[in-house]
Parts: sequence; structure tokens; C-alpha cells
Amino acid sequence: MAFVVNDRVKETSTSTGTGTINLAGAETGFETFVAGIGNSNTTYYCIQAQGGSAFEIGVGTVTDASPDTLSRTAIISSSNGDAAVDFGAGTKDVFCTLPASKAVIEDSSTNADIAGNLTIGGTVDGVDIAARDAVLTSTTTTATNANTTANAALPKAGGTMTGNIVMSGSETVDGVDISARDAVLTSTTTTANAALPKTGGTMTGAITFDSAQATGNSGLVPAAGTSGHFLAHNGAFAQVAYSNLSGTPTVPGGSNGIDFNDDVKARFGTGNDFEIFHQSSDNASIISESGGGALEIRGTNVALNNAGNTKSYVNCVDGGEVTLYHDGNQQVFTTSNGLKFDDNKKALFGDASDFEIYHNGSQTIMDDTGTGSLEVRTSQFSLATAGGSASMILATDGGSVELYHNATKMFSTTTNGVQVEADKRLDIINGTNWSGEVAGKIEHHSNNMYHQFTTTWIARNASGSDVFTVDSSGNGTFNANVTAFSDYRIKEDVKTIDNALDKVCKLRGVEYTRKETKAREIGVIAQEVKEIVPELVAIQNLKSDLNPDSLEDMHTMKYQNTVGLLIEAIKDLKAEIETLKKDK
Repeated sequence: MAFVVNDRVKETSTSTGTGTINLAGAETGFETFVAGIGNSNTTYYCIQAQGGSAFEIGVGTVTDASPDTLSRTAIISSSNGDAAVDFGAGTKDVFCTLPASKAVIEDSSTNADIAGNLTIGGTVDGVDIAARDAVLTSTTTTATNANTTANAALPKAGGTMTGNIVMSGSETVDGVDISARDAVLTSTTTTANAALPKTGGTMTGAITFDSAQATGNSGLVPAAGTSGHFLAHNGAFAQVAYSNLSGTPTVPGGSNGIDFNDDVKARFGTGNDFEIFHQSSDNASIISESGGGALEIRGTNVALNNAGNTKSYVNCVDGGEVTLYHDGNQQVFTTSNGLKFDDNKKALFGDASDFEIYHNGSQTIMDDTGTGSLEVRTSQFSLATAGGSASMILATDGGSVELYHNATKMFSTTTNGVQVEADKRLDIINGTNWSGEVAGKIEHHSNNMYHQFTTTWIARNASGSDVFTVDSSGNGTFNANVTAFSDYRIKEDVKTIDNALDKVCKLRGVEYTRKETKAREIGVIAQEVKEIVPELVAIQNLKSDLNPDSLEDMHTMKYQNTVGLLIEAIKDLKAEIETLKKDK
């Protein structure tokens, strides 16, 4: 098993909880973990919820299985306080990454800090590491030890030398005999006017100044008649410039602290990266961090208030909220769940505050008062219930827009138009009554298409003229001819009707009352016609879940098809008349 980091390793997962992640395959343009990392190897990983803020970075082990898995061995950082994230439902991106905390970064001085051990194989600057192990790892037991080995080399840069340095012979430093200068190098306490220790040395004992350099308890000051600076006066510190010192100077600040005049800066850092001063040109007090690092203000509770300490600007509580104020009034603050606005406190967007989001105490409002449009941009848009348990609208980039009712999909767009879901209907509201009266319904159910209307169904042409109407009783009216396909090209096995007159004479015309309308009508009985001319009768099954009381074998008449029968019957009748005329 090896630790492997590779580029372009990314898969998706729908696993939930804090356990092992089931991998669902590489995303387009990427490799799987098994291909890029290898079975049983470990790697750095990141799990990020799509469209959400939950994330987890850690060390995981790859297993080639069905499906492939990634076990979460160690957690480095996460949105759950650097603990394992209990992921919910939804798609997550899982990819190989190098955590920032594990990266070795070269600073502006070409230095790199390594927290752990550094293992090197091969050579460094052409030197075999194995052969130089003693030099790199020890200064106490080898020939490089300056403590126990004669004529030993000094430790490498950064090492620590202990013990005394002994020079023999007439060794010199910068041309000076060391033996002659021994007292100067080793002591400043027993030799009059001895030199100070070299840089890094420690001076012990008292320092005595002549009377021209000391003035009471005023500290270290220049001699009279000269100029200079000092930093002590009666327990207070101040930077004071003297010119031709005479007597005791007046020190600004007194016993209250250190006083800095306008444009005089207190500087911190080797590069003077941090400065505190008062700038006279604009009468402003300035805290300036000009280095590459961060400006940090640390405290259990941090408050930013006005000069008189009567109004708050910002208040920060360790382990608690951060509160922002306007004119001393609380406007917004953080919580454990995010950012909170009290009722009627608004998030404003735009130069003229054209867009507002707020809660007025009873309703949550998104208000765009500008001249432009309100746009919501995303690859997938979901409008769901308050708890997120049920969808109301779902829109997908490159896909459909779906409408729901009580968590059930009712309507969606398609590449061809719109679609009403199976066994659902489209209700058409009465145009003169918007209170909810349904004037018509279009419905597909049990392989049947239904168009239900309350009074009259009207078809109109482009100019708005009625061309066809059907009333609630089923009576249809056409404002022009009713035709049917009768082209010879769609027919075969054509023959003339035989004995048409006999068949017509067997038919029975009847008067009757229509049960549902109670209207008197004239026609035929379809079952009787079926026994004589079955080609004129059709049978339909009208029974369904929507119409359980309808007949399964409703007999209907093809009245338009009786024309052919009647034509041939008339011709038969004419022939009989002609025969009778000849016999007469």
C-alpha cells in the first residue's frame, strides 16, 4: 500500500452519513480513484456537496470493488468543525486534492518550512546522502564533533557549538595576537576600560557613566551642549529630541504612558510591516499592516465603538455572535447557522438599493424595485416546501421545467412543447369567472383522450369566426361541409353493394326519446343495423376509472357510410321501375 496523489481524479457519489463513500464513476474528462490512485492505496481527498456548503478534506483508502469505495481514514478539515461530515441525500463531488496544510510552499526568501521529518534518497547538490549521513544527522559522535574530536570541523550552518574554543600558537584574528588580547575577549569586569563583549555576549555588573551623561532619575540622556534622544523619565517613556541640552528637559506624556507626536510612528517587525501613528495631514489615526501577513486583533470579546463609547459599531464575542450596528442600533448578527436579520431589517443590493430581501414579521419578501428584471441564475433551480421535503417547481439547465401539486408532478416542459403527466388533466378556467369555476378539462386516461366542457365547445378560425361547435348534449354543428377521406388510392378490394334495396328495406327507422336529454329524435337502432349491414356499426368501450358507469360495448352508427348503401338501393329501385315499365 502506497500514498499516492494524482491529477484529474474526480468522481461523484450519493452516499450519506459519515461512513465509507461509494463511488459512482468518473466525471467527464477525469479518472476514477482506482485508475488514478490505485487499489488499496491511500490519498488526499475532498468531498463537496453539489449546490451546498458541506465539505470534508482528509486521507482515504481506495478499494477496487463493486462499486469502488473510498474509506475516510483521517479528517484534516471540514465544514463540521474539522470532524467527519454527516452527508445528507444528494450528489457529492469526490476528488483528489492537496490540502493547503500539507503543502510545502517557498516564501519570498526561497525558504520552506517542513513540520515533520524530511526523507531524502539519492543526492543533494551531487553529494550522496547515505555517505554524508553522519554529517547531516550528528555533531556529537563523529569526526565532525567539535567537542570530542581533535581538529574537528565546525557544525554546519544552524548547528550549535558547545564547549570552549582553544587556539594554539601565534594565531591571530584580523592581525591581532589572540594571546595578547585574552583579557579583552574574556573579561569586562576586572579590567579597567575593557571593551564590551562581542555581539551576542552577555555583560554583567554595573555600567558607570560620568556626570555629564547622567541626570537624576531621568535616565540616559545626552551630555550638556549636545543633541540626542532618551526613553525614560520618572517611570514614563517618551522619545524626546534634545538640541544643546541644558538642565532638565520637559518630557511629554508624563506618567500616563508613551507620547508620540503627529506623524511619529510606532513600528513593529523587521521590515516595519506594522505601524501605528496619527497623521496630521488629514487628522486621522492610522493602524497600517503593509506586510504579506494578516492584521489580527485578538481578544475574548472585541468591540469597536465611537469616541465617546456611547455607540457600538461592531461587537464580537468569542464563541458567540458578531453584531453590526448602524447609529448604535443592531442591524445584523451572526449565529451558529449563518447570518441573521431581525424583522424588517433588509439586505440591500444595487447603487439605488433596487433589490431587497427581508422578513416583515409575517412574510419573507424579495423585492426588485428597479427597471431591470429579477433573474435567478443556476444550473438547477428548485422551489421546495419549507422543510425541503417536497418540490413545488424544479427547473434544470438543458432540461425540463416541472410543476408539482402536493409533491406530485403535474406538468413539465419537453423538447416538443409541454406535457401533462399521465392520468392528470388540464383545467381551463371560465374566462368570465376567475373565482375558480372550471369551464373545461383536457385529460389523458387509460389510453383515452378526454376533453370535457361545461356548456359548449367552440372551434374558431384565425379571424375569430366559429367554424364548429359541440353543445353539452353532444350535438355538433359545422359552418361548412363535413368530409371524410374517400380517395380510391386508400382503398382496395372494391366491389358494388349487392341487394342494396333489400338491405334498406330490412332496416327500421325509429322515433325515440334520448334518455339523458329527453329530446325526441329520429334514427335507427345500431344493434338492428348490425344484423343487416354490420359495416355501418362501430363498437366503443367507454368504461374507465373516470367513467365507471359507462358501457363497455357502446354501439355507434356510421351514418355517413349509409350514402353508398342508399345510392345502390335507389339504383336497384330504378331498375325495378324500368322493368315494370317494359312489362307494361
